Amino acid sequence: KAAQIYTDAEFTKGELGRYYGVPAEKIQAIPLAIEAGFKRAAEATIDAFKERHRLEGKKVIGFLGSVFQRRHVKELIQACDRLRARHDLALIIVGRNYAGKETESWLHREGITWLEWLPEELLNSFYSSLDLFVYISSYEGFGFPPLEALACGTVPLLLPSSSLQEMYHDLALFVENPDPGQVAVAIDDFLDDPGPVRARIGGRWRERKDFFTWPRVAAAYLETLLG
Repeated sequence: KAAQIYTDAEFTKGELGRYYGVPAEKIQAIPLAIEAGFKRAAEATIDAFKERHRLEGKKVIGFLGSVFQRRHVKELIQACDRLRARHDLALIIVGRNYAGKETESWLHREGITWLEWLPEELLNSFYSSLDLFVYISSYEGFGFPPLEALACGTVPLLLPSSSLQEMYHDLALFVENPDPGQVAVAIDDFLDDPGPVRARIGGRWRERKDFFTWPRVAAAYLETLLG
């Protein structure tokens, strides 16, 4: 019955048509934004976070978000296990587990720091402490965490699925599927020579970051609401 429907990505616009039969002309996709407070932490703050969680001197891989099967956290853990012979690796996972007891047993494995929750004031420290942020989710309506990682200077590794390819096509590394072997290769390749990738993606983020601001979102809504 609504005259206009708003959603946050062309992908979710398509899902509304697919599952609810809503005409495309009735739906407007307006990508969202992140708070301006997301930025790289000071080096002393990063060092303190790493010391607190025993991450000093390691290559740090991170994930943040509720743990669901579709986010393939178990596969990420398996991928990191394959790399420990090549890299002094630490994996830090932040988020409550909704993927069942089997996944929880993986979260308690040696070499993994699992935090169910992290205070908002520590998010910049978390993202800034990472060498790579891995978010290999099969289904996202928008996907905030990769944006937050980018704002803190950290490259994300994603799946080219749902809204993630749409939003981050030039702002992230991608692996075709969540197979642990493929994920391990993608992580390994990046860790072997991260400089060029960081420079390329960091440059693109600086060019595009003004798009992911709330004033732009508000203006897009107002244009149709008042027009």
